[in-house]
Amino acid sequence: MADLEGIAVAAGPGGFSALRVGISTAKGLAVARGVALIGVSTHDVEAARVWPADGPLVTVIDAGSSGVAWAIYGPSEGDSAGASIMLPADFTTDPAAHGRLGDLAPQAGRVAAGVSRVEDLAASAPAGAIYCGEGTPRLEGIIPEDRIVRIDPPTRRIGDLMALAKAKWGAGETGDPASLQPAYARPPSITKPSR
Repeated sequence: MADLEGIAVAAGPGGFSALRVGISTAKGLAVARGVALIGVSTHDVEAARVWPADGPLVTVIDAGSSGVAWAIYGPSEGDSAGASIMLPADFTTDPAAHGRLGDLAPQAGRVAAGVSRVEDLAASAPAGAIYCGEGTPRLEGIIPEDRIVRIDPPTRRIGDLMALAKAKWGAGETGDPASLQPAYARPPSITKPSR
């Protein structure tokens, strides 16, 4: 570990306890070693196995009773193919509108992210979208089978997380361990009392 220069961690969305334990461990190691910490969106790690895709790509992560956390990837602005992706009017590309999900800098190609019921995502996602991620089993019977990319669990690979972190490292996008916060798909079930 003497030559360690940085630590990468999946920063969510994901399970509450898994995010807290993973990020806390990564923060502790980064502070103890005096190295940079690089948070990578779980959506970006899910998309890495499939992107670039022939058309819009939607990553889907289970968000429990809230439905699914999703992110849509498409051509970046200025890309001539960008005109083929028409987001529905009720989708917003303003990351701040999605709470904690918007706190991670978007990976190139991500145009929107949020949390919704599976049925609402299916009705609103761009036409011809391809779906991938750990939450795709929840789409069965709702999305045509040929639009779902089947990947045996685990759907995320450490190599993809590391490749994304390496790209962020190379671009100077490292973070302070004290400021990295988990991107939750929904608030925890235990919150502060309202009084």
